Amino acid sequence: MQERLPLFPLNNVVYPGEPLNLHIFEPRYIELINDVLASDGIFGMPVFMGVKLDYGTTLMITKVEKIYGDGRMDIKTVGMKVFRVKKLENPAEGKLYSAGDIEYVDDVENGTYENVAALKRYIKDVLVRLDLKKDVQIRSEVKSFNVAHLAGLSQAKKYELLTIDNEKDRQEYLIHHFEKLLPILEGLHETKARVMMNGHFKNFDPLNF
Repeated sequence: MQERLPLFPLNNVVYPGEPLNLHIFEPRYIELINDVLASDGIFGMPVFMGVKLDYGTTLMITKVEKIYGDGRMDIKTVGMKVFRVKKLENPAEGKLYSAGDIEYVDDVENGTYENVAALKRYIKDVLVRLDLKKDVQIRSEVKSFNVAHLAGLSQAKKYELLTIDNEKDRQEYLIHHFEKLLPILEGLHETKARVMMNGHFKNFDPLNF
């Protein structure tokens, strides 16, 4: 099913369920947000990759944090659904901002227990090795989009994950990424330990000739 939405293109990937804070300052996007607030609070954020707009996520405004005297504003949003841009109008007729016909991506919920268990182990290992958390508690209902921001993905890989339309394949994508990432982090952890030791006094026993 196609739908027409105001579009806010950005070189950023937002996953369903992921919160995103935005500072709105360009006149076209101030107009967009004001129009959206007067409607259902939903707009599309297609990811600007290279020279094209293809996949993106709908965002819902959850709170207007602050409105400045010149019209700028700080807003809180949350990702909703993944979509593909079918037709782009830039700018939309009578507007400063762009709009487009979008089609929602059907998402297959076919995750596996084994993959979820592996993802939880990998996430804990990553956070511990980065000294971000010592005791990590992860909820049992882990899904790929919920934990992808902890995977250290490049922007291109974050986008690639967004385009995968079923949970099982996304889980396997993340597991494959972690399998390559963890040996690198292990090497960095050991390097960090050696660097830390270089700043300490060392007590060497003198050689007895």
